[in-house]
Amino acid sequence: MKRFAYTAVATDGQRIEGEMDAADEATVVDNLQGSGYLPVATKELTPSALQTDLNILSTDRVSGTDVHNLTRELATMLGAGLPLAQALSTLTSLTEKAALRDLLERVRSGVESGASLSDALEKSGGPFSDFYTSLVRSGEATGALELVLQRLADYQQRSKQLRDAIFSALLYPAILLIVAGSSLVVLLVYVVPQFQALFEDLGKSLPWSTEIVVWMANVLQRYWWTLPIVAGLSYVGARALLADPKIRRQWHALVLGLPIFGELVIRIEVTRMCRTLGTLTSNGIDLLDGVVLVRDTATNVVVADALNAVAKDLEHGLGLSQPMAATGCFPQLAIQMIKVGEETGALSAMLLKLADIYDEQAQTSIKRMLAILEPILILGLGLLIAFIIVSILLAILSLNELVV
Repeated sequence: MKRFAYTAVATDGQRIEGEMDAADEATVVDNLQGSGYLPVATKELTPSALQTDLNILSTDRVSGTDVHNLTRELATMLGAGLPLAQALSTLTSLTEKAALRDLLERVRSGVESGASLSDALEKSGGPFSDFYTSLVRSGEATGALELVLQRLADYQQRSKQLRDAIFSALLYPAILLIVAGSSLVVLLVYVVPQFQALFEDLGKSLPWSTEIVVWMANVLQRYWWTLPIVAGLSYVGARALLADPKIRRQWHALVLGLPIFGELVIRIEVTRMCRTLGTLTSNGIDLLDGVVLVRDTATNVVVADALNAVAKDLEHGLGLSQPMAATGCFPQLAIQMIKVGEETGALSAMLLKLADIYDEQAQTSIKRMLAILEPILILGLGLLIAFIIVSILLAILSLNELVV
């Protein structure tokens, strides 16, 4: 059994919040409806969910998590039989976050003025992508807005899980670098100077390794203020270089060619592409329009160029697998499974299955990359710290010779 927090509305319009033990969210919704309440939101109580709530409370802007929760809650209320305008009005009154409440108010006003939900979302100025509004528009056209919103919420959740996995994987190396860097600074700024004055009074040359350590300490003490300047200039310079389309394309091609890391990038891109395109086509979006939308969301320029070439071939009546194979950018497994999906008439289902496969492969690539990266970081930083300590010890052990 899991524990869920829920928000519901009673028949008199009163907001009710509480917690419930259940097997899944669907059971919570059924229990609330059976008690005569209208479920608005449910959330499993986990440490990660608590941290997400704290992150949301720390800023007043509308985040991706806000959009996900909004999508899920709106789908739940429409599924309970509420009209769209009333559902939006209820969500507006229940929202405590000012930025999200203002956004919902603009959307609700647009709908009550006669606009469709997709048009109201586009004109609201909120963080709703073309992908989001296109799916909502397809749901309106097919009369399955509730189903489309549920699928959209599921898509957002899976995408967030992938982002969280990448973030969690990079967190440990980042902490390791910070701790090791802090240790180096302490050694060079506070420890080495304690011995430096003693070494200088002895009048003879120090071991070459100690000379290097002393030089590093002097540079850090005198010119520490240049470090943030160099870091800032490097960041600005890199941004300026990558703003050039030609250099950006060369850099992204280089990234894709890297061992292990390049495989991880292409698997993440294929996961995002397949999940987005599968979600779009399964909800009635034309394949060509779906590829164009996916192209605009690609983060790697080389992959975006490949999808652009695929879109041009689709305009001439070709299928999806053949143009993808011609680009030489996508894995053979993905191409072959898409070809099977085209031949069997189950392309959307195959794309979503592919997304799950490459999602798992991306997780495996992350673990493999960390298995290589962590020992390298530990060994490299350990050797650097050991070099400083041994250099100091060598100088101390040579004190007798220096005195003579």
